[in-house]
Amino acid sequence: MEKPMDLHKIFSAVAMGIALIKLIPAFGIWSPLSVGIGIGINATSQGVSGDWTYVIAMSIACGVLCILSRFTTL
Repeated sequence: MEKPMDLHKIFSAVAMGIALIKLIPAFGIWSPLSVGIGIGINATSQGVSGDWTYVIAMSIACGVLCILSRFTTL
């Protein structure tokens, strides 16, 4: 029973991704690049410095999300 819903979500995600890449071409470049940077930082940082790097990156991500959601509701 869940298979049709799963397929719907997959195709919906693909369609939204294509629309975002057409709308904002930089999104197609920055998303994979950001994932690569995150993996690189995670692989090289250890101990307290790794924890602080994670905290700072998550704070920036949360702040950007809050700002974007605030301006899209205006």
